Amino acid sequence: MTGMPHTTEPASVPRLLKVARTASVPSRVTTGFLENNGFDHDEAPHLIGLLRAIGMVDKDVVPTTRWRQHRVPSASGQVIARAVRDNYKPIFRLLPTAQSADMTRLAEIVRGETSYAEPHVRQTVDTFMALCAEADFSTDPDGPTTALAVPSVGPPAMSGLVSLTRSLIEALHCVEHGLYRPAHVSAWNGLIATVLSMLAADGFSAVHELRPAWKVGNTDDLARRMSGAMHLDWMFQLGLCTDDERDSLDDLLRRRNDCAHPSDFEPTRDEALTYVTDVATFASKLAGRTS
Repeated sequence: MTGMPHTTEPASVPRLLKVARTASVPSRVTTGFLENNGFDHDEAPHLIGLLRAIGMVDKDVVPTTRWRQHRVPSASGQVIARAVRDNYKPIFRLLPTAQSADMTRLAEIVRGETSYAEPHVRQTVDTFMALCAEADFSTDPDGPTTALAVPSVGPPAMSGLVSLTRSLIEALHCVEHGLYRPAHVSAWNGLIATVLSMLAADGFSAVHELRPAWKVGNTDDLARRMSGAMHLDWMFQLGLCTDDERDSLDDLLRRRNDCAHPSDFEPTRDEALTYVTDVATFASKLAGRTS
């Protein structure tokens, strides 16, 4: 008999998904991360188990593509619906409209399809219903997850490309004069200027989709609201970088932060040149990835 996702804390599911949507994407979803976001120490491991079971984190509790897609407001309900359909297949096989079924019928199916004791049957039903309440089942259940709509962005504006060019030139001048830490910061600033100019397309439509409450009139307003990690989150959500590139960008941001703030990090000339080259290479790819 198969198992089905469940948690001892079904009532925490809405709050758990809200944290996944709104908190900065962690490198790993640990008990500490959940505790820092208001969950009890005892319930955190059970909630992590649920996230793993529905494909929001992998076996190493690293956030997956599903986690990141869920952060796009216009797609979050569809992402959860797909997660529910994928992980409660026995229920949907017997009851195609299970998302609107009553608890009694759902419990009957869970009992018949699992070897769960009665307390676990109830937890499974409650967890299923809590997830369904957060899901949007109005789209084609057989449609690919990659078809989920995401906000669109435009190509880099000329101002963004000018800022990128100036920043890269400035970074190289820093390298020439032995200023290897400032070189990192200048190169990264150029990349972010490019991203901001892309987010400004169509009257900041992507920004309004991702953060409806934000009042943004120009890229300076946007820059003041966004952290480095948020830039990377949005780039991934908008399809501007792949999973592997996101990992590389995380490393570039970490090195930039080490150079921008007091730290023991003292890059060499070669490391600084490599950093500038890596930023320039990704920026050139980014320019062709409007969505």
